[in-house]
Amino acid sequence: MHSLSRVNSSIWRVTHAGRMGVTTRMRFPLNGLQFYLPLGHAGLNGATVSTKAPFGNSISFTVTGAVHTAPTHRAFDGDDFLRNISNDWLINDSSGTILIWVKYTSGTTLLCSWDTNALNSGFQYRFSSNKIMLETRSVAEGNDGVTGTKEFNDSTWHLVILTSNGSAWALYYDNGTVDTISATSGTNLGSWFADIPNRDNITIGCRGRTTPDDYINALVGEIWVYSRVLSTNEMKGIYNFTKGRYR
Repeated sequence: MHSLSRVNSSIWRVTHAGRMGVTTRMRFPLNGLQFYLPLGHAGLNGATVSTKAPFGNSISFTVTGAVHTAPTHRAFDGDDFLRNISNDWLINDSSGTILIWVKYTSGTTLLCSWDTNALNSGFQYRFSSNKIMLETRSVAEGNDGVTGTKEFNDSTWHLVILTSNGSAWALYYDNGTVDTISATSGTNLGSWFADIPNRDNITIGCRGRTTPDDYINALVGEIWVYSRVLSTNEMKGIYNFTKGRYR
């Protein structure tokens, strides 16, 4: 089991009116952490936001709508999104974990990496009929996806979790509770970013087509992406340490 590590507190300092703000300390695993975006962080309230260094490579997003509410979230109202232009994001990662704090109302996309001009290359972590779903598309493997059974339109914050060990996907929520899944298209292949080339953007809140679609109506807080499968204890640790600001 990987222990929860204390993040370098210097990245959490925010200056207000010439004064250094209160330093916030976070605890979560650093091993394999590729992407961390705390959307409610006071320093991420502008029209451009970046993932927090030194985790992987910092990525900047342009923001359309998505009203910022510190310290917890941005509000996506069905036509809001964040977008980054990146070719084949995380193309070397064949397994991993995605965790997202969300208070879901309706709509579709949480996190997506897609080909702007085509429908056959993409990775879309989304909702379908109020349940969490992953859909992947690639020329080599076709269309595949899984959907959970728990419904999340309950006006409550949840930590929704997706993993792949390179052979199969699994879904969890909150403190590592297993969300029973079924294949909704193709088979449960566990495809991850390495299996899906020709993607040219990353989006939060919509699917990044030439004309964006599949918007979400939800509050979205912190987002983590790892290049390995977290243990249930690690999921539980992240949930327990962060849940206080979502209650």
